[in-house]
Amino acid sequence: MPCCQIISGSLDSPDMKIEKYGFGSIVIDGKEYTDDVIITPSGVLPDWWRTKGHHVSLFDLAQAIEPTPKKLIIGTGASGMLTVSEEVRSHCTARGIELIEMPTPEAVVEYNSLEDKSHTVAALHLTC
Repeated sequence: MPCCQIISGSLDSPDMKIEKYGFGSIVIDGKEYTDDVIITPSGVLPDWWRTKGHHVSLFDLAQAIEPTPKKLIIGTGASGMLTVSEEVRSHCTARGIELIEMPTPEAVVEYNSLEDKSHTVAALHLTC
C-alpha cells in the first residue's frame, strides 16, 4: 500500500532541509524520522514502505510522483542495497523526470545542494 499522509511542510515553503542523516535516522526541518521517508515539495511522507522490501517499484512511488516532479532522487541506503526497478526508470524517462540513484549519504548531499526543491522528490532508504 502506498504510504500515508504528509505530516510536515507546506507548498509555501517547499525547500526543506535535511539537517542530519545517520544509519536508521534522519532529521528534516527539526523533526526526526526513524523509518524510510519520501520528501515532496508538499512535505514529508513518513514510514515509506515498499511492497518488495529492498526493491522500488512504480507502485511504491505512486503517491510521491503525482504530480510529476522534474527530479527524483532515490537514496538506496547507507550501503546502496536498495534496487530500483526498470519500470521506475522507464516511467521517469518517458515523463522527462531526471532520476538520480545513489547511496543515501550522497543523496542527502545532492538534495541539500539544490537551490530550488519545488519540483524535486527524494525517496530515502535509511538503513542498509
